[in-house]
Amino acid sequence: MLRAAPRAGRTVRILAHPVEQLHPTVRAAHSRTANSSSAWPGLRVAVVGCGVGGPVLAMMLKKYLGCTPVVFERVYDIKEVGAGISLAHNGLRVLDSLGLAQKIQNEVGEVAHFTEVLKPNGKRIVHVPTAARFDEGRGLCMTGIRRYRLLNALLEHMRQMDIPLKLGKQLADIQQDTSKAGSASGKQVATLLFRDGSSYEADLVVGCDGLRSTTRTVIKGKDEPPPRYTGDEVVFAVTMDRNHDLVPAHTIRMVYGPGQQHFGSYGLGPDCTWFTSTTRKEPSPETWGAVTDPATMDDIKEELAERFKGWKLVESMLEREVAVMIRVGIYDREKTDNWTRGVVTLAGDAASPIPPNLGQGGNKALEDAGVLTHCLLRHKGDIPAGLQLYQSLRSKRAADLLKYSRQANQVANLGNPVAAAARNALLRGIVAVKGTIPNEWMWKYDCEAEVHKAS
Repeated sequence: MLRAAPRAGRTVRILAHPVEQLHPTVRAAHSRTANSSSAWPGLRVAVVGCGVGGPVLAMMLKKYLGCTPVVFERVYDIKEVGAGISLAHNGLRVLDSLGLAQKIQNEVGEVAHFTEVLKPNGKRIVHVPTAARFDEGRGLCMTGIRRYRLLNALLEHMRQMDIPLKLGKQLADIQQDTSKAGSASGKQVATLLFRDGSSYEADLVVGCDGLRSTTRTVIKGKDEPPPRYTGDEVVFAVTMDRNHDLVPAHTIRMVYGPGQQHFGSYGLGPDCTWFTSTTRKEPSPETWGAVTDPATMDDIKEELAERFKGWKLVESMLEREVAVMIRVGIYDREKTDNWTRGVVTLAGDAASPIPPNLGQGGNKALEDAGVLTHCLLRHKGDIPAGLQLYQSLRSKRAADLLKYSRQANQVANLGNPVAAAARNALLRGIVAVKGTIPNEWMWKYDCEAEVHKAS
C-alpha cells in the first residue's frame, strides 16, 4: 500500500562517524562482524549499483562471509535522491541483522503504527494497526523514511565496515573466463569492464543496477524485451513541513475512490510524503523525472487538483508547499526464472522489478541481499550452487510480489462506484475478522529461515 519514489536530486555530503558515536545496536553489529568466523574471506565480490540493495548486500556479505566486496556506482556524486520509501517488517529484519533497524526507525525515519483508508469525502473505511504481531519481540515496525536519509545511514555504516565504494564507474561489459583456476570460486572468474577504461576481476558479480540494468543485459542479452509500461503515472512529493493536521503521527493514510486513481501519504520524521497514482495510456518520458521548476510544480498541482476534485485530503495537501516533486511512469517486467549466468547474478529491480502498489520494491531488494548471503553461506566454496539456490527461492517470491502488486493496483483503482462500495465493505469485513489487513505472506518473510527450509 505504501509507495517508494524513484531516485533523483542534488548532491549531499555523506558523513562518516567513528564507531563509538553510532547507535548501540550498530556498535554491536560491528563487534559481531569483527568476531565473525570469516567463512569465505578470499571471495572477491563486485556489487554493481549503490541504491538501497547494493550497500546492504555488501555489508551482509562482509558480516556473514568475512569477505570485503567492492561497490561500483556509475555516478560521480552521491545525491540527495528521491522522495519517501517505506520499510516493512520483511525488509527491516535484514537491516536488524546488521544492527541498523532500530537506528533507522528511531533516529532517521518515522514508524507507522496504523493504516487508515479513507473515502474521497474524508470518511473512514478502516483504521487498523500495522501488523504489530509480526514484530517477534525485535521492536520492528513499518517505517517511512526519506530515501536519501536511508542511503546516508547505509553508506555511513558501510564506511565503518571498511567496504570500498568506487564512484564514476559506469559498467560497459562483463567477461567470464572459466580457465582461471585458483580463484575463490575455483572455476570461473568475471572481469568487469568500465567505460573509463578500467577493469576489475571478481569471483562473483551481483548487479544491483536497477530497472534498466547493464548487468541484466550481459546476462539476458540485448534482444530481451524492455521493461513493460503499466499505464500508470505517479507523482511523488515531500512537503516542506510535517503537516500533522493532514497526516497524523505514525499513521499511513490512503484514499480510495471510485475512479482509476488513488492517493497516499505518510510521515518521514521532520517532513511527510504524498503520492498520487493516475492512469496515462501512453508513456510520456519527456515529462517524467525530478521537477525542479516552481512553475512546473504549480502546473502539476493544478492538474492533480482537477483530477482529484472533491477528494478532501488531496485538495488540502496540494495547497501545502513541497520541497521535492518527482513524476514518473511505472514499469515492470514479466516474471522470469533465470537471472544468473556463470558467476554473475542480479538483485533488486535488476532481477525482478515490481510496481510500487504494495510498497515492496525496496523491501524486496533487502530480501534479495539477505537470501543471497545465506545461500552463499550455505554453499560456501561453491558459487554456482549458491546462486542456483538463490535464484530458485527468489524467482517464486518475485513472481508472487509482482502478481499481488498488480492486483492491489486494480483493487485501489476501481472505476465502478458499485465495485468500489463492495471493496470498501469487504475491507471492513476482513478487518472485523482479522483485526488488520492480512499481509502475513509479505511481512513474515525471513531470509535465513527460508534458506534453511530449502536446504
